[in-house]
Amino acid sequence: MKCDKKINAERGRWKFDSVVASEFDDHVKKSVPFYDQIQDMVCELSDWFIGDNALVYDLGAATGTTIAKLQQHNKHENVRYVLIDYSKDMLGKAKENLKGLDNNHFLPCDISDARIHDASLVVCLYTLHFVKPEKRAAILEEVYRGLKDGGALLLVEKIYGSSAFIDSIYTELYHDLKRKQGLTPLEIENKAISLRGVLKPYTVKRNVEMLEAAGFKEIETFFRCWNFVGIIAIK
Repeated sequence: MKCDKKINAERGRWKFDSVVASEFDDHVKKSVPFYDQIQDMVCELSDWFIGDNALVYDLGAATGTTIAKLQQHNKHENVRYVLIDYSKDMLGKAKENLKGLDNNHFLPCDISDARIHDASLVVCLYTLHFVKPEKRAAILEEVYRGLKDGGALLLVEKIYGSSAFIDSIYTELYHDLKRKQGLTPLEIENKAISLRGVLKPYTVKRNVEMLEAAGFKEIETFFRCWNFVGIIAIK
């Protein structure tokens, strides 16, 4: 079953393996609305949190796109970046993409096992919705604990609409967007089938409630398009 021209995925068996890693950057731009713009927004928001000697974590770093952009954007001294991803194939691609850039540390582990210390900024883009629901609260609690006072989490998630009707509207509009990006109806359907039981979104409300329970007091949406949302949470 193909969910993109070169990516095969079985029913409910989507994996970030070597094939997905090699095609990920092209695939995600066709599958996620305003992907490049969100990366730019993350860089712009980082200005308020990254200074000299800052420590930045990327939970679910994938091919390193976000960290590469942050390094290009940020001109402060001695900023260290920690890229965490359970997929060694994805981190391998990240190492290729970040070759020649200093102060990167790669941790091949599940983000639920990661420990965060003295962080100025944590980014978690399109990742938490792949984590088992029972582990998400603990991850956000760890992020909050590991952030400096005044540090921030930038969270981007796929979400469910607040009602079945609204969710169906957003889903159809999302599929329209994919078709405009050149994906065929069969590829769109196959991707959805491959993600069954793998990608488990929450509503915006539930994500905010989890952030509040973790301890965050300042929480605001910085992006919204159909069934995707970007949230900033400050300690």
